[in-house]
Amino acid sequence: MSTKKHSIIWIVDDVPSNRRLLKKILQMEGYICRLFSRAEALLEALKESSPDLILMDVMMPGITGLDALQSMQRMGLRRSVPVILVTSMDDPSTKERAFSWGANEFISKPVRRAELLMRVEHQLRVATQTSNNKELFVWFYGRTNAPKITNSSLKIIASLAPPKEPIHVIVLMLSQQKSSEALRLLQNSETKIPICVLSESISENMITFYQQGATSVLPNTISASILSFHLTLLASFTSNQIEQEQELENPSFIDELQRELLRAKRYNHATSLLVLDFSPIQARAMTVLTIKTILKKLQVLLRSIDRLDHDPPNRIRILLPETDTKGAVAVSRRIRTHLQILEPIDTNFRLRMGAASTRGAIIDPKRFISDAIHAL
Repeated sequence: MSTKKHSIIWIVDDVPSNRRLLKKILQMEGYICRLFSRAEALLEALKESSPDLILMDVMMPGITGLDALQSMQRMGLRRSVPVILVTSMDDPSTKERAFSWGANEFISKPVRRAELLMRVEHQLRVATQTSNNKELFVWFYGRTNAPKITNSSLKIIASLAPPKEPIHVIVLMLSQQKSSEALRLLQNSETKIPICVLSESISENMITFYQQGATSVLPNTISASILSFHLTLLASFTSNQIEQEQELENPSFIDELQRELLRAKRYNHATSLLVLDFSPIQARAMTVLTIKTILKKLQVLLRSIDRLDHDPPNRIRILLPETDTKGAVAVSRRIRTHLQILEPIDTNFRLRMGAASTRGAIIDPKRFISDAIHAL
């Protein structure tokens, strides 16, 4: 299924200019849009049909976005349609309630075009994968009980021995020592299943767990609704883990860079590219494990619209849409500081960084990469 040409998106906002802006951005990318000025009209329309995705404002007169989520949940309409809430609010309790009532994502106002498109494509892709995987199996490793999970698509398995079902996510809810032992065992088995660690002390153990191969580390006091949301996202991507890893060395990065340069030309916005070069002090290439470790650390610092790419053997490229030279320099400084804090990555390598930026100019993607490399 295409995530664009055949995807129908319903936009719900009481402000006409907001509706028009979202519609304009999405229609230019090939989406089919239907507009609603009130949540009441949305709920009536959902009785007859449903879209592929709903973009909804939170604060509206009458029925609010949160009220609409509850109504959709009572009507049984939140099983397959992802909902992205658009809001200027940044209240953690509001977000927690929204997630527990079925929200999939938040976008902050003012809406940024690149972020909107990335989040919409992401949720459409997750929805497609979730519908293909009717049941998503989560294994609580080494336990005989597990916390309550609110998402009905997740099937929880708490057992000491590996289950027979195809596992989509592994959760470690053990002591620090036992979690570390389990991570070492799982890493040795070269599993491609994402591993979520629930820890008593995030500040003390997070870096260690990530270095040992954890995909995510969360506090063990996390609410059931947020945990369900997080595990659903991890599980939805398990089916294409191998494909995603292969893309790290795929020529498709050049194609994506070219598309972004064309967008920059069309909308006259800045685009930057960072190249990280891990020059070997000794004559050898970086190991795959070292690359994976660095990529995981970089993902923490980057936005959802940024793109990481491994350029073998010793370079990593980072595409930064809507980022000018000043912004690229700031990102590079954060990266250097972050990697130094999380040392040692590998004492046999020296990090160099180069950047290239453009604003609205048509540049050949390979030349753009070459410019960033020359700046090393």
